[in-house]
Amino acid sequence: MRAVPSGTARTAGDRNSLAVGSDILRGTVRATETSRPRSTSTFRSGLVWNLASLGFLALAGLALNIVIGRVYGAVQLGNFNICFAFFIVVSQIGSFGLHLSALQAVAEHWDSDSRLASSAIREAFLACLITTSIGTALWFALLPIASRFYGDSDFAISWALLAPGLFLYSLNKVLLNIVNGANHMRAFALLQGLRYALILTFVGVALAQSWPGARLTLILSLAELLLFVPLAAYVWSILPARIAPSPIMRRRHFSFGWRSCWSGAVIELNTRVDVLVLGAMIGAEAAGIYT
Repeated sequence: MRAVPSGTARTAGDRNSLAVGSDILRGTVRATETSRPRSTSTFRSGLVWNLASLGFLALAGLALNIVIGRVYGAVQLGNFNICFAFFIVVSQIGSFGLHLSALQAVAEHWDSDSRLASSAIREAFLACLITTSIGTALWFALLPIASRFYGDSDFAISWALLAPGLFLYSLNKVLLNIVNGANHMRAFALLQGLRYALILTFVGVALAQSWPGARLTLILSLAELLLFVPLAAYVWSILPARIAPSPIMRRRHFSFGWRSCWSGAVIELNTRVDVLVLGAMIGAEAAGIYT
């Protein structure tokens, strides 16, 4: 009997290995091709939800201005929008850019390191508790100055009723960006839309109960309060790992926030300076008619 050369045996073994490898490769490709449409479908679904939320935001803002202007008049609409303009600008200091830092850090570590992602969430929230407290204190400190330009008793009441909303608004911005960074796009859209649904709901309550015009800014504070509860609960439910303190992450958040905060405040001021100048130079009624 003639012996089979050893090289031939190795060649057959190599062929078997290649066949097995090819099966594995084909299986991997099939799995990738199967999962790709699902991932694309999820992204498209999240995009549609966020576009719908953005559209609802625009309609809610328009409806808010129309209802206040028609029912309460130009003066109260002007006071409301002047207070809201200051609210948005000062909130940039309250959030201190931490919402953007949270978005970046959570998105970076969510899939790769769950412990770092949890630490980023913890440190961003705790840091924002400090900065939003400073922002709220600044809000009260600015009242005497603002009252000289826009001052009447209604304006001071509207200003004061916005303080709780300012404190919570910055926290909610951080929490919303955590949800966004975790790529929970549908939840992000729904929670963002909830804010404006609550605002419209409280507008209805104000009309039904005949609130005085000076109390209308309370609508924003109540909306932020009721948004905070489900938003904080949702973020707690999606925490990817046990929370641990991280001084390095805390310093990173403050460093990121310091570099982004001031540009955000200037941009917001630039988009609302027309309302502020009109209100200061001509009066709240002119600002109300303009808006």
